[in-house]
Amino acid sequence: MYRMQSHVVERILNEIEMMGAVPCNAEKRSAKRVQSTMFVECFSGGRQYVCKTLNVSAGGIAMECNKLPVAGNRIHITFMEVGAGNVCMPKAVGKIVWTRPATSESTGSFGVSFTAVQNVFKIG
Repeated sequence: MYRMQSHVVERILNEIEMMGAVPCNAEKRSAKRVQSTMFVECFSGGRQYVCKTLNVSAGGIAMECNKLPVAGNRIHITFMEVGAGNVCMPKAVGKIVWTRPATSESTGSFGVSFTAVQNVFKIG
């Protein structure tokens, strides 16, 4: 089982900001949240999803995806593009807390509340 490691999430947030992400200040939240655009691979309900992040915080993540997983389900996330010069692939587990269906003007999106984050692995 994964153990929550907030220093891993904080490192992800710092690396995302160094890549030019913009802090989200529109709402008052207990955790720092940054806008980000990176791809993540997700598994939920026996299905695989490749999604694009919208924003990330220490508490969770918002993503957009062509196909949406089911709200309330557990989800496993692998961050595919984090780190300067190296490929870092942190992994997270969470619960899907909301979904927003696609419209004619936007892709569907969903939010995840993190329950655990695994250590960062560097490849290469």
